Formats: sequence, C-alpha cells, structure tokens
Amino acid sequence: MKVERLNRSDKEDAVRVLATAFHEYPVMRYILKSEGEKYESDLKALMGFFCEARLTKEFPLLGIRDGGELAATAGISEPEIKPRSPELNKVYNDLTNTIGADAIARYEAYGEKSNPRLDESHYFLGIIGVLQAHQGKGYAKQIIEEVQRLSETHPTSKGVCLCTEDPPNVPLYEHLGYKVISEADVEDVHTWAMFRENRK
Repeated sequence: MKVERLNRSDKEDAVRVLATAFHEYPVMRYILKSEGEKYESDLKALMGFFCEARLTKEFPLLGIRDGGELAATAGISEPEIKPRSPELNKVYNDLTNTIGADAIARYEAYGEKSNPRLDESHYFLGIIGVLQAHQGKGYAKQIIEEVQRLSETHPTSKGVCLCTEDPPNVPLYEHLGYKVISEADVEDVHTWAMFRENRK
C-alpha cells in the first residue's frame, strides 16, 4: 500500500476515517463537550474543517487505501504561512455555528497552549488516524515517514513537529525519532509537542 495525496473527492472518506479514529480522543471530548448525536455531528464538522483547511490551502491531505477503502488519513501543514482565505473563513464561521462559540473558544485555547512556537521552518503533522480494522499494519508509520520525506525535500524545513495527548503515543513517536520539546496542560488535557529533525 502506498501513501497518496488525497483530493476534494476523497474528503468525505477522510472525514469518516478521522471521526472514527478520534471518536474518544481527549482533545475532541474537551473541545466539543457534547453527547450523543450532537457529538457525532459536531465531530464530523470539526474533522471536515481540518480536511477543508488542508485542501483549500493546498497543504497535504494524505491517505492509504486497503482493498479500495481509505484506511488511514493525515492532515499536514507545510512551513509556508497561508492565512485563511474568504472561502475558508466561511467554512470556519459555519463550523462555529455548528459546534458553538464555546467549543470554538476551547479549540483556539488548545491551539494556543499546545503550540511549541518553534523558530525554525518545519512541517506540522496536525492529525493522523487509522481505522481500527486496519491498525497494526504499519500505515501510520508509513505516513509519518512520507511526511519526513516531504520535510527533507523542502528547501527550508528542518523537520516535523506533532502534538499528542495520548501518553502511550509518546514512546511510540520516540521510537520513530521524535523528541519531546514542550508540554502543556489545557484544563484537564495534557499535551506533548514532539519534533523530529531531518536526517540530512
């Protein structure tokens, strides 16, 4: 299976993968604080914004298919700063109307506190998820290595940064060459920022 760059026609499948993979993730529960069908729709809306942000800014939205099914998805930000376009601002306003201003405030607070504020140019692995039926096949590692490759072929990027709020993920990422560069608490959610330098 190879890593491919997804396009707009893949967005619905990418949202499904991410909403499924992150259903019980601490950050999503912290941001949304909703239950039942409302949580399901809010989570899909949030993941839809994550995907739309990459597609609109032409940042990588990566995936791996298994038997024709999208099994893994990741949203990446490149080193270049690209402000939200009017179209993306509309999507963000729609997200606010869907999940509510309080949830948006928590989302922005998480982003502010978890940001490691690296001075050097880098890629950011914003989100990566694998469907449970396809876990254990090395798809996450394959995508992570592809992001590292993108960083190493970029003219200014020095490495890849990511954040995790799941303690067992920390040693897994360390095994792949990442190092913890900062930690923060966002109310009852603890987050680790990690960085992996380019190999060259």
